[in-house]
Amino acid sequence: MDAGLAAVLGAGAGAIATTGAALATGWASREQAKIAARAEHRRQRREPRQGLYKQFIDAASTAEWYMGMLPLLIAMANQGDPLEEPTATEHAQRCRALADDVKKAWLDVVLAGPVEVAQTTSEIEECCRKLAICADAFAEGQVSSSLEHDCRELMKRFSDQLPLFIAQAREALDDDGTAKRP
Repeated sequence: MDAGLAAVLGAGAGAIATTGAALATGWASREQAKIAARAEHRRQRREPRQGLYKQFIDAASTAEWYMGMLPLLIAMANQGDPLEEPTATEHAQRCRALADDVKKAWLDVVLAGPVEVAQTTSEIEECCRKLAICADAFAEGQVSSSLEHDCRELMKRFSDQLPLFIAQAREALDDDGTAKRP
């Protein structure tokens, strides 16, 4: 091989290597920019979400505690120890007000997302709404073992979903945007 051919092949190899390095650098820069943009977007969404999740947890926890008394009150009424009428009515009114508070917070969380958090939030809101209906039936004197059973089942579902929501909310807040979603 003569020196001229070696120089041409060397120059060609150098050009290919330089072009490959430039392409790799460009691709890496684009990926880095995408990751940074995704992380910044997540950070900007995190702060409002945290406040919305906190409001929902506060409303749902209060509702869980207060509505949790409903199956016991119905059981007492089924055993012949009914509450005074104003007390039952007041309890039903408070349950409706708490269900309304949960619904208001639910709407904000559903809009803020993500999907997994929104689904669990919807389950909790549905339980609250149905428990408020049970409280109304109780206030109207419609006590039965089936109403007591329904309330216990709703409270169990509610109590199971709230810790799940908290875990999902924590995960959503910790998501920095670097992991790709399927």
